[in-house]
Amino acid sequence: MTGATARHGPDGHPDRPPVPPQRRTPRDPLPELVARLRDAGLDVDAEHLLDALWLAARTGAPYRR
Repeated sequence: MTGATARHGPDGHPDRPPVPPQRRTPRDPLPELVARLRDAGLDVDAEHLLDALWLAARTGAPYRR
């Protein structure tokens, strides 16, 4: 290809493929929920956790990080 210009990646090097952006893995909210319930003075077990999740799903409050 005469007169074709070299293709450069985002770092300016023509031989390397572009580097994809780093993805952050989402945090698991369950350990944080358990910690907050324990900080509130509750002795959390699986049944309490299920009850808290059930109640949260029915309150209509949006989940915020």
